[in-house]
Amino acid sequence: MQELTIRKLGNTKFKNLYLQFLRGDEMVDSNIVKLLAIAVLLLNHQAPEIKRLGYRIILFYGNITGRYEALYDVALNSGLHPVSAVISKSFPEDDYRSNSFLRNIIGSYIDTFRNQGIVLTEQQDALRTFVQSEYKSSSVVVAPTSYGKSELIIKSVRDNPDKRILILVPSKALLSQTKKRLIDADIDELGKIVTHPEMYSKERNNRAFVLTQERLNRLLNEYPALSFEMVFVDEAHNLLQGDHRSELLATMLCILGARDPETSFKFLTPFLCDELNLRVRYLDMTPKGFRIDEYIKSERFYVQDFRYEKKRRKI
Repeated sequence: MQELTIRKLGNTKFKNLYLQFLRGDEMVDSNIVKLLAIAVLLLNHQAPEIKRLGYRIILFYGNITGRYEALYDVALNSGLHPVSAVISKSFPEDDYRSNSFLRNIIGSYIDTFRNQGIVLTEQQDALRTFVQSEYKSSSVVVAPTSYGKSELIIKSVRDNPDKRILILVPSKALLSQTKKRLIDADIDELGKIVTHPEMYSKERNNRAFVLTQERLNRLLNEYPALSFEMVFVDEAHNLLQGDHRSELLATMLCILGARDPETSFKFLTPFLCDELNLRVRYLDMTPKGFRIDEYIKSERFYVQDFRYEKKRRKI
């Protein structure tokens, strides 16, 4: 049997059925059943893009009809426990799942993924375990935006009160945002968060630094003995840009590694093909990688033709 691809799928009758569904056209029940059956087949496929298409159909079906039973089952079997937890609350009281023994078992299982009132996905939970086990080692975390990378930084600061931790961010906007999150986390004895070279003093026990590479450069020039036990590099793919700022960032990492060979570097990025691409020349470091491949968000694309001579259509 030939491997199924998006291109091959587009050459079947599925394409017209799928486009009708996306446009919100009125469809007979038999066609909806066919589409859901195809979605189940796609979800059991090995190719990630095929599985994501199956998930997208199930998700859109729930949003369009308000019936999320299928999405509940898919999310539960895929480890997307936040989705399952939200849907389970919407079951009516007279639904057989509301007070069933099976639902209580499932609810107890989902509760094992709760952390401070937040339900984590299976891979989010695995990511937290990975970061905790690799505090002393350098690592690369490839995870989508808004997947909890900031929470990892906060947890690392909280769990390592005896370490001086640096969070490198590429912009002033992210600097302010990261600082606010650390303050809002209410970490015991955090002290003043250093966000500017002038804020640092040898007499103070500053343990959290949030800086851009330019501000870090000034700080290291002023204090030749300053080093860090743990360094987070947010938006680490900027190292691959090849411009002046990326060169400065790489230089700062080399200096930090030279000042303390035991420094552990944590690279955070939403996309990267190969973790080893982030290896920096003259920095003795081979990071371990952790990649998130869960698909919990689904894109929706709109195409609008505004040309005067064309009839306006939106898909």
